[in-house]
Amino acid sequence: MNGRRVARAGAIGALLLLACTVRPAGDRSAAAELRAAPAPTPAADDTAGGGARRGRPLELWFTGSDDGYLDACGCDDGLLGGLPRRATLLKFLKAGDDEALVLSNGRLVAGAEPLDQMKLDVIALAMAEMGYLALAVTERELALGRDALVDLAGLLGSGDALLGTNLIDLKRVGSYLVSPALAEQFAAAVPLPTVPALARTVRGEPLLVLSAISPQREALYHAADPLVQIGEPVRALQEQLALHPEARSIVLAQMSEAEAQALAGALPELDLIVVQGPEHEDFPREEATTVGTTSIVTTGRKGKFLMSFRFGGGGEIDEAKRHPIVDTLEKDPSIQELLNSLYRERLFVEKPIEQYYARREPAGGARYAGAEEGSCASCHPKAWETWGKSKHAHAWQTLVDQDLPPKPEYGKSPQKHAVWDPDCVRCHVTGFGEVSGYAGVERERPEARLVDVGCEACHGPAGDHAERASQGDPRWPHPPIGKIDDGSAEAMCMKCHDPDNSPHFVMKEYWRGLVRGEQRPSIAHGREGD
Repeated sequence: MNGRRVARAGAIGALLLLACTVRPAGDRSAAAELRAAPAPTPAADDTAGGGARRGRPLELWFTGSDDGYLDACGCDDGLLGGLPRRATLLKFLKAGDDEALVLSNGRLVAGAEPLDQMKLDVIALAMAEMGYLALAVTERELALGRDALVDLAGLLGSGDALLGTNLIDLKRVGSYLVSPALAEQFAAAVPLPTVPALARTVRGEPLLVLSAISPQREALYHAADPLVQIGEPVRALQEQLALHPEARSIVLAQMSEAEAQALAGALPELDLIVVQGPEHEDFPREEATTVGTTSIVTTGRKGKFLMSFRFGGGGEIDEAKRHPIVDTLEKDPSIQELLNSLYRERLFVEKPIEQYYARREPAGGARYAGAEEGSCASCHPKAWETWGKSKHAHAWQTLVDQDLPPKPEYGKSPQKHAVWDPDCVRCHVTGFGEVSGYAGVERERPEARLVDVGCEACHGPAGDHAERASQGDPRWPHPPIGKIDDGSAEAMCMKCHDPDNSPHFVMKEYWRGLVRGEQRPSIAHGREGD
């Protein structure tokens, strides 16, 4: 076991210890209970003609593409999603039914940074607390390394929780398929803790959970882990279906909806296929698509909805529903404690935000001048005065206030250590992630402040502009900002005013002062000569 693995194992041990302290004594997750319990005996009224097939409706709950979205940020009301509220909603909808199955279609995080590993730890433990039974392994989980997947399997508490039906691990197949360039990596690698299928008997009925990866995604998987290949999905699924001919079959699929429809056509015996849905579309479909007798449902993204699917029984038809995770739900205390202890506290202690500073050269190579009276204000006093009265001029303080107890009338929970969270900071400072841009609380330049959303956040770095102006050349070196009226500025504003942070934002209406149908003062332009 190498040094990284030893350190990682110690960290996971600490997480498991914390999980035990958060969970009430003697309590086990629903997933653990289901795995440990013997197969349930069907009730008399659940059978038809002496058989257990197609008895009482079997309910399935699932999510997918969390993309590292742990909790709604609290910047506005109406925000969807978040692990603590998901747990509350799931408990309410399941209503104590421990046989309702909870599955994830994977893509738990968005990248392979230390921050993403922290998020994976929280999501995995939260999933275990919520009773998730299985997870489809995707390129996102693979990119964090095999050690992380071994730890993930341990956190979920089962040897068959990670599914990879047509995911081929060369470490298991043999070194004869590995190129000499990968020989050293092959020797050091641990086998992936994946299984081809998960078989259970629920309410006297056999159930088979599988996964399927589109061959079109092989390059993504290979980039994440060169020791994996993607097998032909139809053949891999057929092999498992042949072993369980009487089972209901559920496929957690990494493919497009069109590919899922083709898969349903090739394997009409499949009961349900779960896909993420279109890229950049957070909302899942309201209803299932059917191909023959196969239902195809989507999860949406960032865990903003909890999807349910009920297999019909006793003459009932199958039914898919989407359940929004709204911000009026109470946050589950156990999951909130996990999030605070394993993520928000670690933001301050481990400071993963430092990995994001000074990554990119600003467009055109110019440096940020910063917002202070000796730069923009000296030549643009009217614009400076207008900006100073705007919320952009006080954006940083809203993050600082997150560490304070929220005002009762605000009705929102704080996001502790928000000033150390890259997901928060990027929209409350100027030049985040760029050379000469915002460089953190401890390195903030008092002579040229980059906290707050300053002039350069929209207009671009002004270092060369200020230098040119001092020499009598006032030309702005960057492309002009898009216009409000024709919508060309909207993409720039939507980098922060997106559905995750400003669900009510409509560019043209906000500019005119129309906010959620209520007329307010319009945006003052602050242009010289107005």
